[in-house]
Amino acid sequence: MMRTLFLGILSPSLARAPRHAQLDRRYVMKQLRLLALIIFFGSSVHAEVTRPECTAFASDLAAMVQADQALRSRWDMGAQAQAQYGSERPRVVQQTEVIDRQNTENLKRLIKTCGWPKRSVYGAGAVNDAWLLAQHADHDRKFQRTVLTHLQSAVAAGEAPGGQLAYLADRVAVGEGKPQLYGTQLDSKGPCQMDFFPFDDRAKVEERRRAVGLPPLEEYKRLVQENVLPQSCSAK
Repeated sequence: MMRTLFLGILSPSLARAPRHAQLDRRYVMKQLRLLALIIFFGSSVHAEVTRPECTAFASDLAAMVQADQALRSRWDMGAQAQAQYGSERPRVVQQTEVIDRQNTENLKRLIKTCGWPKRSVYGAGAVNDAWLLAQHADHDRKFQRTVLTHLQSAVAAGEAPGGQLAYLADRVAVGEGKPQLYGTQLDSKGPCQMDFFPFDDRAKVEERRRAVGLPPLEEYKRLVQENVLPQSCSAK
């Protein structure tokens, strides 16, 4: 099985080391803040009437993300490189897989009932939470592709940021062994080395990134490495 490291949101089913959790936790806690204008925008909610069964949509999403992050925060951030390729995954990683599957099924149910959350109705937090949960649904590519369709419509309507579409599109592409379109996904090449998963034409990738407000590839890679790699790497 391919060992895959996705920027920001780790796929536990493909993980081989708790150290990789840095990409998940620090992305959510730091990288989103660095790219706040891309991934998270505004908190105002339009006074649009929602269906009675959807009044708890945002809080349900938040609860699922809380469970998601509670487990990922327990991953051993200081694991040594030799553990990265161990044959057995730590128990907390296995527990995370279970939560991811449960969250995915719950997210499917909510979307079937309420549709993809709109920023103008449920707020930017709900939009971001739904996207984050979809990022963690690597065990269900079909569902992730369905979410991509929802996101395309949401971005076109101004109800979701283009950066979310970019990250999920690349995540699905890399998971399927295809070139990424936006260059958002990086792989660990060693304790202090990261590089992009394959993408198509670099100039086109840079153009797509500009269109959704993402920084240039090299600047982005530097930001990722600064926030993900151990501090000891900066001294090398």
